[in-house]
This record gives sequence, structure tokens and C-alpha cells, in this order.
Amino acid sequence: SSGINAEWSLRPGDPDVASTIIQKVWKGYSQRNKTLKLREEELIFIGMQPNTDAQVHHKDSPVSKVNKREEERVLIQAQHEREYQDALVNIKEKIREAEGPDIKENMQDQIRQWFIETRDATGKFPDYPSDDEGGSGAIFKTKNGEGGEEGGEEGGKKKGKKGKKKKGEKKEKKKKGKKKGGKDKGAGGGEDDDGFKMVPSMFIPGIEEASMTYEEIWKQRDETENFQQKYDAELIKELKRGEVESEIRVQVDDLMRQELKNLKAVCKTLPLFNPKPTTFQSTNTHISLTAQIT
Repeated sequence: SSGINAEWSLRPGDPDVASTIIQKVWKGYSQRNKTLKLREEELIFIGMQPNTDAQVHHKDSPVSKVNKREEERVLIQAQHEREYQDALVNIKEKIREAEGPDIKENMQDQIRQWFIETRDATGKFPDYPSDDEGGSGAIFKTKNGEGGEEGGEEGGKKKGKKGKKKKGEKKEKKKKGKKKGGKDKGAGGGEDDDGFKMVPSMFIPGIEEASMTYEEIWKQRDETENFQQKYDAELIKELKRGEVESEIRVQVDDLMRQELKNLKAVCKTLPLFNPKPTTFQSTNTHISLTAQIT
């Protein structure tokens, strides 16, 4: 300000001097404002100063754009979740309508076959497993486990032989180790130190499970056409098919319990009932019994 006053005092009333002074004052004022604005933006960018409400709500500000993208992402996620929940219900109903009758018929045939096989082996019809025991699910587990037991016996014999060999080898190694240890102790006079032993991590089971899920489901799956990451109908079918089978199994158990009860009642009334017929005879007997029940 002293320089401006001195310049004005030398040439008072000169319009050129006046315009020059006005330009100097305005340029200095505007440049100071620009510098302060740049400084604030830099401090906000490096996180040393909080953003103001005007900058946050400005449509072109980075924060406003990020908030807008987040809102759009939330809406898309909600839409995909609604579509997924609707697909769970619709696909399950389609599976029940399309595959339900075949599933029910196959279950009934397998259970009737179990009736006949048990009657041929024992001379009487079996007792149907209760719901607490798993119903017909326990039947199929038992049938599948018979072959496993035979293989288990053979495997057990092989394992027993290998186990004996390994035990003999371990004993020999222990004897050699004792001899070597005795020599070392005699020479050094100290005991061996195994050092620090790492404790198994509690996160390993979860990591292994996630790895198996990835290997079985996601590794070979092509997601190039599913950029929006919507639901996969095939995965839902695999999931819901098991639920439909469980629901149908409950209905089949009720029907087959009643059928088994009727079979036992009819067999008691037959005067000539052979307890251990052949397979061909048992099949014919089962057909005739079923015809009498119905």
C-alpha cells in the first residue's frame, strides 16, 4: 500500500496510474483467493483437512460421485437378491412338478425291493425305521454300507499286515535310536532338544473347506457371460433337488409304513405262507399281496 501511495503522489490524477493501481489490487486479491483454494484442495486430498458441505454435495465432486456409485450398487444388490429369492421358490416348484413323480416312484420301488430282500433272507418282513432313525434314508445307508463292510474287512486285513510291518520297523528304529542316543549322551553328557514345535492352526479346516468348494464348483465354471453376477440356475437346481427329495421321502415313508403294515396283516391271514421262498416266488407273492391290499 505504501508503494501505491507513493506512485499516486508522484502523478496525482493520472488515469493510467489509477488503472494500473486498480489492476494490481485486483490481481493480488484474485491470486490470493486461488492460492487459498488450491491449498485447501490439497489438504483435503491428502486427508489433513475435512471436506466442507458445499464440496461434499457438489455433483461433480469425487465424494459425490463415490456416494452415487455406492447407492447404485446397493440398489443392484437388492434387485439381484429379490431375483435370487424368487428363483429359489420357482425352481423348487418346477423340480417338484417335473421330477417329483419319478423320484417318488423310484423311492417306492427301492423300498419294496428292500421288503422282498429282507423277507427272503429272514423269512419275515422287516420293521420300518422310525423318523428319529432317519426313515427310508437309514435303509439306503444300510444297503450301501454292506458292500463297504466287506471291503473294509479285506482292507482291514491288508492294513493289519502293513501295520505289523510298520510296528516292527518302528521298534528297530527305536532300538537304533537308543543306541545312538546313549553314545551321544556318553560323549556330550546332555539331552537332545527338539526345539520349538508349531501348533496346528485353527484356520486350516476353514481354508481347506473353502478350497474344496472352489475346486468342486467354481474352478471350471465360466463366468465371462455373467458380468452382472446374477444367480446361476444350475446351482440352485442342485441345491433344491436335495430338498425336494427330503420332502418327498417323508411322504413316501408314511405311505410305505402303511403298505408294510398291510403286507404283514395279509401274510398272517394266508394259510399257506412259505417263510423262505425263492426270489421268483417272492416277487409273485409280493405282486399278489399288493393286489389283495389294493
